[in-house]
Amino acid sequence: MNWKGKSAGYVALHEWIYSKLGKANHCSFNKDHVGKRFEWANISGAYLRELDDWTQLCVVCHRQYDMIRNGYMAFGRKVTYETTRTGR
Repeated sequence: MNWKGKSAGYVALHEWIYSKLGKANHCSFNKDHVGKRFEWANISGAYLRELDDWTQLCVVCHRQYDMIRNGYMAFGRKVTYETTRTGR
């Protein structure tokens, strides 16, 4: 893998975290979440090359986390943790 420093892309950063911490294997938000796939999620949104800027999440929690962090709108309202859990 060729590291490109600050110009490393999304895929390169995920490959780097995988090489450092291995395969994601649980959901940090809820240990009871069972899934076939877990992913490394970036905490800050800045995609830093720092190990503590990444967490393991199930696919559902990862998508919800990204939507909340990025301020997505749904039905004219900002998506929050509560709206993703209740569907309202």
